[in-house]
Amino acid sequence: MMCDGSDSLSDLEKYYDIILTKNCDAVFGSRFYKDSIVTNYPKKKLILNRIFNLLVSILFLNNFNDYTNAFKMYKTTSLKKLKPIVSESFNVFLEIPLKIISRKMDYKTTSISWMGRKIGESKFKIKELQSKYIFTLLYCWLEKILIR
Repeated sequence: MMCDGSDSLSDLEKYYDIILTKNCDAVFGSRFYKDSIVTNYPKKKLILNRIFNLLVSILFLNNFNDYTNAFKMYKTTSLKKLKPIVSESFNVFLEIPLKIISRKMDYKTTSISWMGRKIGESKFKIKELQSKYIFTLLYCWLEKILIR
């Protein structure tokens, strides 16, 4: 969960209920499900996000649609099974779910609410981070095809 107030505390409670009742390794929220509520999402970032997430879905043969969303929940024991974690920045939010999916761990997805920040600027800079995201995507994809 980011600390900029973009994520909903009621969704955090929903994640917790899902991870307990379904006894899964992780819960991923999507800003792009039919029941999701999204406000003030920057247009350029939205377009790039949708293209990138579609590419990830195709490469990983998976229908989840919001891999880059930072708002996820994991069991500690499940996170320990994902080592090594190679990301050093926001790309960790891509690496962890891709490893959960590739290693066939149990996860659930749910719609969430997301609201664009009202104060300050995001530290997420696409131009600075694009190479890290591409590296992470390729790293996880290679791991996926080599583990098979």
